[in-house]
Amino acid sequence: MNLKILTWIMVGLLTSGEVLSESVLTLHVTAKAPLNTPDHSGFLDIICTKALSQVGYGLKTFSLPAERGLKNSNAGIDDGEMTRVAGLNTLYSNIIQVPEKIFDWKFVVFSKHDMALHSGWEGLAGRDVGFINGWKILEKNIPSSVYSVKVRTPEQLFEMLNKNRVDFIIYEYWSGMKFIEDPEFASIQPHSPPLMVEPMYIYLHQKHDRLVLPLAAAIQEMKQNGSYQRLYSQMLAAPARLEK
Repeated sequence: MNLKILTWIMVGLLTSGEVLSESVLTLHVTAKAPLNTPDHSGFLDIICTKALSQVGYGLKTFSLPAERGLKNSNAGIDDGEMTRVAGLNTLYSNIIQVPEKIFDWKFVVFSKHDMALHSGWEGLAGRDVGFINGWKILEKNIPSSVYSVKVRTPEQLFEMLNKNRVDFIIYEYWSGMKFIEDPEFASIQPHSPPLMVEPMYIYLHQKHDRLVLPLAAAIQEMKQNGSYQRLYSQMLAAPARLEK
């Protein structure tokens, strides 16, 4: 069945006898500006707000250490995650992946000096590398020869690099570029190519399983009608210092 048609069927069932426009989903976010902001003016905040409105829900976001956020979502303390890599439901069995991706993340190396990354992950071998604890895709791919330093927040990550406590850090490209606009971090630069470009997905706790396909259809519809690309062009398509 076409996802758009399924959306309206599901929404009709969901709204029978209740006013879902007064309901709110609380999602954990792991990115910073320009993707996520406390006032919901970030690119992903806006995309998610629009998609949720199509299924009768509002959005509330919060930020926790990445690992703790996943545990809370899996326990049903919170409603879910806004941007996570595919397949996390194999590790956290109580969350369900919304099957339409919300965005592609570029996982990029930042450092204070030039480096060659054309050998990919193996280019990190033997070095001190910092990243966010709970970012499962990095835990999976970083070579065993790397001395990994995990921190709770991106602020700690960039401060650690700035103070030369690690050789490199790995972080999401757009949020990282926002960090290095700060004069304090002016000596930090991104490196290309990205270590990987990975599709990111919303996850919902299983108590919201009836919303999974309608929400996927709402995101898909935004891509098909051009509103997703228009917002991307307005907010993120500025000149960038990184190869695709």
